[in-house]
Amino acid sequence: MPNDIHILIVDDDANFCNTLSKILGKKGYTTATAGNGLLALELVKARPFDVILLDVKMPVMDGVEAFKKIKQIQPGAIVIFMTAFTTEDLIKDVVKDGAYAMLKKPLDVDTV
Repeated sequence: MPNDIHILIVDDDANFCNTLSKILGKKGYTTATAGNGLLALELVKARPFDVILLDVKMPVMDGVEAFKKIKQIQPGAIVIFMTAFTTEDLIKDVVKDGAYAMLKKPLDVDTV
């Protein structure tokens, strides 16, 4: 049941977060958004999320650093990275460290 799934969207592009949140909300998912990794950590500390969609490149705390801290707080969370800029080495590293996947921006909402 989608409405039992809580998704955290983390991206420094507020319009992107809001749009994706609305799309996923219409599909029945419960969503929350954060504009950087530090804010995401505060939300993850406050409550569990089933899925975390995490941008790689952000100010304050980038997605890779946030990912490592999120996995300490909530090891079972499914973390999916989103990025327009990536290298094969980064993909291998984050998947090896427990990320579920790396999606290229612009996102295909059906893939998400």
